[in-house]
Amino acid sequence: MNYKKITALLFLFSAFMITEPGLAQKRGIPTDVFTTGISISPAIQKSLNIKTAPARVRVWRHTLNFPGTIVPVPGQVHDMFSPVTGIVGDSHLPTVGERVRKGQLLTVIRQTLTSPEQLSDSLKALSFEEGKIAAFEALAKNKTTLQLRQEQLKRAKALYQDGVIALKDLEMKEAEYKDALLAYQTAQYQVYLYKHFSLKKKNNLAYRDFSIISPISGVVQKADLTPGELVSPTKILFVLVNLSKVWVKVHVYENEISRVKQGDLSWIQPLSYPGKSFQGKVAIIGPALDPVNRTLPVFVQLYNPGWILKSGMLVSVRILDASGKALLIPSSCILKKNGKNYVFIKKRNSFYRRQIWIQKASGGVVRVVKGVKPGEEVVSRGIYLLESQYDHEKHSIRAGHVR
Repeated sequence: MNYKKITALLFLFSAFMITEPGLAQKRGIPTDVFTTGISISPAIQKSLNIKTAPARVRVWRHTLNFPGTIVPVPGQVHDMFSPVTGIVGDSHLPTVGERVRKGQLLTVIRQTLTSPEQLSDSLKALSFEEGKIAAFEALAKNKTTLQLRQEQLKRAKALYQDGVIALKDLEMKEAEYKDALLAYQTAQYQVYLYKHFSLKKKNNLAYRDFSIISPISGVVQKADLTPGELVSPTKILFVLVNLSKVWVKVHVYENEISRVKQGDLSWIQPLSYPGKSFQGKVAIIGPALDPVNRTLPVFVQLYNPGWILKSGMLVSVRILDASGKALLIPSSCILKKNGKNYVFIKKRNSFYRRQIWIQKASGGVVRVVKGVKPGEEVVSRGIYLLESQYDHEKHSIRAGHVR
């Protein structure tokens, strides 16, 4: 459409306007607000290519945006201890960041046997046998305690949801469960080490060599020992973590909790790798709010190809909210002006400008919070032509009032 044709159509558009500025003044309506409709004949609407779309209630697909932090999946972090006091072997020791595989030898801890342990090559030395028996007893005891703490935590969550107990009581049960889980995992590892050792002799001295084997395929997150160092069972030798899957921890504000559900699709973009995006799902929704900032911890689980996502990395998270229905209109209907949002509503052959309140959604639509009713026809094309005429008529009213 050339310039002359547009000018002619706009002239016809203005000629066919039916406005009532005098009526607005008679009713005491402020003259800086144009409240009457802009009437346009069907022929002119067609010439100006004005189109409308109905406001409809549909499934609302909206993304919620949060900052997040990469954390390991629970159970995929292993602290490696020595079962005895001994000397670290002089073989290669894995360093921080090094990948290890399940079953790989990490180091050997050598324990020199002293009297009366040297009296028996058949491994019936009193101190060793007592330690082995104690390790198996500790495993059974810690397993029972873990099961008890798990049941107590389950009951506490239900009581908290019903408002029977306070948040601090729930947090105490969570702490007790975590302590019991750590104790059980440590006991498991001690039993494993007592099952895997070798007895050697050199220069009339007997040694027990304990092989420290990696229980998982992972990466070394911490390595705090050197060859020849004397270590005790309380010292952490290595911290291993499996990063094939990771969690993203996000904090959801209280007013958005109802819009996040387990299984919701999520997209994760690490700040360290601009342009890269990973897809995951909401795996865990925390049971209690943080009393300080009134947020709920939510964990998104995702695969980590190449293990490029590291513990502690900062990421941006978009969680898809498609759980409810809302009144939606095309985003092309929105006229932004002076920090506010407006639409033009069509009634018969008249158009009325109206302020509305919206929330962004995906797929080229917006959610109407206030200002439009279901079924109303909203202008989706031609809003700037209507706005131009709206301003013209408003100024005409103001000028007429001044005269």
